[in-house]
Formats: sequence, structure tokens, C-alpha cells
Amino acid sequence: MSRLRPFVVIAALATAQLRAAEVTIRVANEGWNGAATENIQKLLANVAPQFATNFPGRNFEPIFVAPGDDSPITLVGKTDRGEIRVRLTSRGNFWAQYSYQFAHEFCHICCHYEKYWDNKHPNQWFEESLCETASLFALRRMAETWPARAPYPSWKSFAPHLGEYADKLLKDEKRKLPAGVSLAAWFRENESSMRADGTIREKNAVVASMLLPMFEENPSRWEVVSYLNDSPKKPAESFADYLGAWRENAPRKYSAFIGRIAAQFGIEL
Repeated sequence: MSRLRPFVVIAALATAQLRAAEVTIRVANEGWNGAATENIQKLLANVAPQFATNFPGRNFEPIFVAPGDDSPITLVGKTDRGEIRVRLTSRGNFWAQYSYQFAHEFCHICCHYEKYWDNKHPNQWFEESLCETASLFALRRMAETWPARAPYPSWKSFAPHLGEYADKLLKDEKRKLPAGVSLAAWFRENESSMRADGTIREKNAVVASMLLPMFEENPSRWEVVSYLNDSPKKPAESFADYLGAWRENAPRKYSAFIGRIAAQFGIEL
């Protein structure tokens, strides 16, 4: 049995009056192909606050991270300690890939994935796209902060590689809108396939590239994903109805933002 070590992350909020969000992460001690558990813990401790700081007052459940074989995933069911189970496929010292994968899975946690896990729905592609956005967002933020505040001083020089990893993905032609094509027009052509399969990664990435500037413009907007899954999902629910329910469930201060997202897809709420 692998030995396990605990690690606690406390993400300080910008507003002093609000309680700091706390994320507890426990990492399996074996199976990482030579990467030290302590280093993985330090890294994930840096990834999580990129989002946790934007969820004032939220109580995040503890997370247990272990190696996985198929694809990164947040599993159904908790550990015997009541932890959310996350599996990553990154191995060795590929810190950018660990960050990319964990940010995606942590975004699912921020979206309250547990509210729908037994009821997959045709608009699941949108959450997957948000989580792809989160991966890019985290890498770019870490690239900016690591020169001054890397997990270890010796990692400061790695900051450019985090940004390069994100930029390489963003520049991939398969993950970009065709020249001269709007997101609304592209969406009309691709919606049916995405509703049938929410994890067509290249299509998720196209959507993410359009969402990323909206979250980088104001990172506090990440809080709105907490309300994404507050309504029951229906098999025939349209994307417009899905967004409308999200707007109804979210605080009023996010109504205009959700409306902006809808407009990108040619939808008027």
C-alpha cells in the first residue's frame, strides 16, 4: 500500500473581511515515475489557489490525488476519509502537464460536478470547455507569478515554460476558430456533435479559447461556475435554456456576464 502524506493549501482572499478558502490536498506517495510526492504537493498547492481565491466563503472538500492510467478524471465516490478522488496521468517532472490536468479537474470540483454525475446531459460539453479554460488560465497566471513566488526558488526559471505550454495549445490550428468564422456560426455547425459527446477535446478547446479572455479580464468571475449545476438537467434541454437556468441560479451581479457568454454563441437571454 502506498504511503500518503497530507498537504494543506490556504488560499488567502483579497478582501480581508472574507474567510480564506481552504483546500486540503493529499497526494499518493508512489506511482509518479520518479517525481517526489513533496514536489507534486507543492505544485498542486500552487495550482488550486488560482481558483480558490475567487470563491469567497466556500468550503472546499478535501482532495486525494493519485496516478491514473486512462485519462485525468474526478471520480464518483469519496475515499474513506471523505476526500474527492482525482486521478492524473502525468508522470515524472512534467510540471506544466500536472498543472494543466489538475486545473481542469479542480474546475469540475468548483462546478459542483457531484450534482450531476449520475445524470449526464447534452450540455456537458460546456462545463468541459470551462475546465479547459481553467487549465489555460492557471498556466498563464502561474507563468506570471512564479518569477516572484514559485513553490521553490529553484523553480522560478521554469515560469516561461508554463506560459509556453499554454501558448502552444492556444496556437494549435485544430483548437482555433477557422479564419473569418464567428463562434456563433461555428457553434451552429458543431452543436449537435458536442451534445452527443461532451468530451471532443479539440472542440472544447475552441470554446475555451473564446472564454479565456473573459475570465482573464476579471478573475473573480470564476465564482459563477459554482452555480452552473444548481438546476436539474433534462435530456432535451437546449443550450439557451441551460444558460438561462445558470443565470437564474447565479447572483444578479453575474447576469450580464452570463449574457455576454450567451451572446458569443448567438443566443439572446
